[in-house]
Amino acid sequence: MTELSLAGRVVRSTDYEPIAGARVRLTGPAAAIGGLPGARPLEGLQISWTRTLSGFGGDLYDCWEAHLRETIGWPEFRAAARDYNPHLDADEPRFEAELVYTIPEADLTPRAEVEVTSDEQGRYRIELGETPFAGELRVSARGYQEAHTPVVVNGQVVQPAALNPRLESRMPAVLGEAEATPLPTSAPGSVRSALPNYAALPRQIQLVIDWGLFMLGDDQAVFDALPAHLQKMCHGSRYLADPGHRYHKDICCADLVSVVLKAAGCDISWSSQWGPSAAQYYYPEGNDKLVEVPVEQGDWRPGDILVYGPHTSDPKRQAGHVNLYVGPFSGTDRSGVAYALGGKFEVIDASIDFPGKDGKEMGTSVKGRDLAVYCLQKKAWTYKWVRRVRLRELGV
Repeated sequence: MTELSLAGRVVRSTDYEPIAGARVRLTGPAAAIGGLPGARPLEGLQISWTRTLSGFGGDLYDCWEAHLRETIGWPEFRAAARDYNPHLDADEPRFEAELVYTIPEADLTPRAEVEVTSDEQGRYRIELGETPFAGELRVSARGYQEAHTPVVVNGQVVQPAALNPRLESRMPAVLGEAEATPLPTSAPGSVRSALPNYAALPRQIQLVIDWGLFMLGDDQAVFDALPAHLQKMCHGSRYLADPGHRYHKDICCADLVSVVLKAAGCDISWSSQWGPSAAQYYYPEGNDKLVEVPVEQGDWRPGDILVYGPHTSDPKRQAGHVNLYVGPFSGTDRSGVAYALGGKFEVIDASIDFPGKDGKEMGTSVKGRDLAVYCLQKKAWTYKWVRRVRLRELGV
């Protein structure tokens, strides 16, 4: 019989540069690979991400409750689900009935693992035996998210691996430079601040207002108008290769807050397991760069962040939504939406795209909201509480 092998190249997903020294592990039935040089047996009950799921709609926790409670713990499932299903959104992971997903199942078959390391060109190769098998390839490297790929080895198989940089490794390039970004000179629309003291405000506060108003309009039009380094901060930048995807050029709620504050030169880099595209990133507890200001205190300042909760689907997160106070404004945005001064619009608001009850796509634009009713009284129509936080550097 023909000798089997598995080979490929490990590269960085952002620019396809090779990754040397990546750890490449192949797991499979012990009967097929257990006798290979360097193979080691895997002890205990193994969880294999080989089960396919379709026709299911709901969030991550719903899936675990319905299908996996007896198979895998909730923290383990939540931590690994997007590794095996990169088409799940990172901030609001939700299963759609028309798509196919990979979920874990208990594997009673004795299993083994073979490990190699990628060379200077990112290449790896594993020489195997003569028995075809189905297994799993796991590739990891420092500073990158681990990639998990089901593989069927039935010949001379080529399986490349593209690793996504971890958020922590991207943050210095995206968030670490507390330097303001000049507004594009050809900013469309006529929305302007209506604050009587606008001209007397510190320049950084003016930039928070100006960048906030610049962001008003349809997501795709706003995304296209942003400088490249700010585009990279948006959730929709992950889907640029798929123009038909719901999240193509999407701007979610925390993106809006992060982009505006970053563009105004604010320091929004801090340690968090959540990225700046997640509302939880702005939850104030344990963050020395944020201070909570009582909502009832008044004294609203441009740059104040409204944080809403609890999160509707993830018990690990308190915050489910954020938006940003910029003060009163009026005019017509880049997409033709008019804001009358009498409408009391003072807050800018965005949302991850989602299907409405009638199937129409929602959340596709950055909008102006009124502070008193939409934000404080109605709590964005979804949440039970709203809190106000402020960057210390903008004054407490």
